[in-house]
Amino acid sequence: MKKIFILFIFLQFTFIYSYDDDDHMYLTIEAYNLLKNQGHYFPELGYRIGDLNDFGDYKWQVGKITTGAFREDQEDVVFHYTKPWWMIGPEFPDIWNTNSHFWNADLGEDYKTELIHSGLGSGHSDFWENAWKKMRYYRDGNWTDEDNNTSWIVLNAETGFYRYMYYNGLVNLYVTGNIWCESFTNHAGQTQMIREYRTLNWDDRNKLVWEILGRMCHLLQDQTVPAHAHGDIHAYSPWLAGGEPDALENWVSTYRSEINRNNAGNFIDPFYNVNDPVKFLFYTGNQLADHFPSDWRNNGAPPPQWIGDNSLPLGTNYLLMQYYSQMGDPPNTVIPSAIMQINLKYAIRATAGLLYWFAISTGLQHCINPPLLLSFSFDKPMQRVYARETGTLTANISNANAYLWQYYKCGSTANGCGNYSPLPTGLQIISNGNKQIIKVFDNYVNESCNTNPPSNCNQEGYLRFTFRVTALNNPCWSTDFLYQTAIMPVAGIRPPPSGSGGCPYLYVWNNDSTYHLTDNNLLHRSEFNEFANIDITDKYKLQIHPNLNDGKYSIQIGEYENDHDYIDMVKLFAVDHPLGTKIAITEHNDIVMYDTTIVQGPDDANRNGANITANIQYYYQGKLIVSGNSGDNIYAHYDSSAQSNAAGKFKKKYKSILNSIIPDSMALIGNLDREPIGPKGIGGVAYIFIDPNNHIDRQFAMRENISEVVIPFSNLNDAVDHIEINWQNDYSVSYFAVVPIAYSGFTVTELNMYDALHSIDNADILSALLSKDNSYTELDSADYITIRFDSLSIPQNDWVRDFVIETNGRYSVGTGYANLRHIKSNIQNHSVYNYALYTNYPNPFNPKTSIRYDIGGNSFVKISVYNLLGQLINVLVNESKVAGNYSVDFDGSNLPSGLYIYKIEAGDYIESKKMLLIK
Repeated sequence: MKKIFILFIFLQFTFIYSYDDDDHMYLTIEAYNLLKNQGHYFPELGYRIGDLNDFGDYKWQVGKITTGAFREDQEDVVFHYTKPWWMIGPEFPDIWNTNSHFWNADLGEDYKTELIHSGLGSGHSDFWENAWKKMRYYRDGNWTDEDNNTSWIVLNAETGFYRYMYYNGLVNLYVTGNIWCESFTNHAGQTQMIREYRTLNWDDRNKLVWEILGRMCHLLQDQTVPAHAHGDIHAYSPWLAGGEPDALENWVSTYRSEINRNNAGNFIDPFYNVNDPVKFLFYTGNQLADHFPSDWRNNGAPPPQWIGDNSLPLGTNYLLMQYYSQMGDPPNTVIPSAIMQINLKYAIRATAGLLYWFAISTGLQHCINPPLLLSFSFDKPMQRVYARETGTLTANISNANAYLWQYYKCGSTANGCGNYSPLPTGLQIISNGNKQIIKVFDNYVNESCNTNPPSNCNQEGYLRFTFRVTALNNPCWSTDFLYQTAIMPVAGIRPPPSGSGGCPYLYVWNNDSTYHLTDNNLLHRSEFNEFANIDITDKYKLQIHPNLNDGKYSIQIGEYENDHDYIDMVKLFAVDHPLGTKIAITEHNDIVMYDTTIVQGPDDANRNGANITANIQYYYQGKLIVSGNSGDNIYAHYDSSAQSNAAGKFKKKYKSILNSIIPDSMALIGNLDREPIGPKGIGGVAYIFIDPNNHIDRQFAMRENISEVVIPFSNLNDAVDHIEINWQNDYSVSYFAVVPIAYSGFTVTELNMYDALHSIDNADILSALLSKDNSYTELDSADYITIRFDSLSIPQNDWVRDFVIETNGRYSVGTGYANLRHIKSNIQNHSVYNYALYTNYPNPFNPKTSIRYDIGGNSFVKISVYNLLGQLINVLVNESKVAGNYSVDFDGSNLPSGLYIYKIEAGDYIESKKMLLIK
């Protein structure tokens, strides 16, 4: 009886595929040849297209497009649908793998397809994830199975198997090779968790990219089969009478000689007047299939079980309208020849369009004299367009005099647009010749970005676009997304000009973003009278926690307003401290630590006589803050005995880690913000009364965005009776409190600067930023620098990490939007070296570390290592060197843990630094 049941299953479901495996390979090859024959030759596509023999024995093996087109029927790598346990033996194909190839587009994008006869005792629901969802996963890179669990890719390596979880779009995967690596399992079954973005080598990248593209070709071709648009399982068998004509498998081979690259028609340009090229191809094929009936039960005899659909939704794309105007009413029976003449031709044309989409998006285009986007100019300052305004991007283009435009709202890197999302409400872009007209209306609604893993969307009000162009008299698009811009539409009316500089701004890469997020301004005291035309040093604790981007911490420094900046040095420090404490920077640029559980808020406070006690407490959780203007006065009284108790608790709690030699103190802390309007200057003066009759005066400064101000005023034995703040600038404040602070008890590690690039021609400016040497990097309102730092091992248990940036330099106000082309030669001319010795990396280390140093001229160089007793441990360098950048490794394998000194002697230059060996 069991054998009879299995034979029944075999007869019913031996062939379920919409096209035979090699038919998908054939259609893909024909599509590539169609593209090539019509003047779009892409050499790498030709090399990777594959042939009818590139089956592959398993997934991710061959790295050809036809392999993916074949293997999409062999295994379901996204949703992991497989045959039931009782279908065993090689004679039964994995028919369940293909149940994710159906889509009834009329029911929506994410509905599950009901396949009436698919279960047959499998124990699985008869509802399956649809083909368009799978197509999006392949394109965008964030795979999840039917239960919303993260899906995976297992890639073979010589030593085991890597498990990859997601990538930031197929285009980005090809361009960068970046993919999330979850774990590695060796051949002994031992698993190591990795959990970071990795860059694949070229061979592994090709194994994934080209097979995924082939699988996308397969899904697109399946959409031209009527049964796939109806949820019709259309099983067929050579033993059934008539061969099930709506399955089409019996007919593709027959029509190969009649319908192929030579008579399918022109390839479909997926970029023509659409926002999502892949969906355009996919949806059009689906709706063409939906026009025709399907019915495997009746073997083609009328009336069909699934009738054709002649209705199209409002706003249907131009191509469907052309097809439907020619096809007339849906036929009332399955006629393979009619389906082939429309849908098989479309399958070839659309697959060619999909290959074209990938080639163009990744910059594979190969043609003669494409248009070149040379530059853009924007007619609004700071890239901002406010409500009721129109901003104009004007392009400078060669090799074209009439234009068709394409733009994507996307992430932070050119070619990285994996998300073809529509514009937000209230924003419009109109192409007019060589101009892009950007309009913001009163109903503009800013978007938010809360996806995980990160996808392409905007943050902090910025919208990023990439543009490219084609000439009407030239069939080739510009070779890549040459121009990218970040524009900030603002839901409000433009404020009056501020009349002052904004200082350079810090931008930080965070894991929930697709570009660097705005943190705060730097060198904010540079406009003070006492610092006019001189360099200053500024330390600031990052409020946006940096996350690794390609294994590096990445920051940017750019000019916010109409100023000119001179940056001499940039350093980034990791500051580790006990859980429950907080790191802050004093007005004297010292890093300090305090305990958040013993902060003392005021017991009585008023502003200009009005009570504000509740609103400026350290632990106040309300949304109200106190805002005011220059000339205001704030009074706050504090409990002196509570402060003494707090100081005692602090010293006792952290006695084991505090340095008794470094004096600690009491401090006034405030969380302050100001409107970026008006001249810079001190924020105000704090009069701190130790007793009712004696006070200490302390000036303090404010940054543009909210940040903490720490004003040390005395030792731990003192207490504050009350304070008076006289404001000399507009302000907002969320708390004023008193707390003991410590200058020790935490560890500070300088991160190694990996590279630094200027936005002008990506000039290398690393050597200019490493030390205070009067070798400046300059910024105007259109420029920025990108700096990356090496990563660091995680903090010890029960400790947390903050980051502090130190900058040295200055800025001047109102030097214009010059784009600094006049300093281009200065930026690139950094072959003039200076003498410098850098902090070793890593530090602390075990057992090896690297020491970097610069030599300013031809010199005899000696680098020595000593212990704290002054005894010579090792001589690392002892030879003549020419000017340049160098590094040397130090191995402490044979040394005990402890502090060591390394010293450089080069001509008249002598410098020493400390390094810590921990075993």
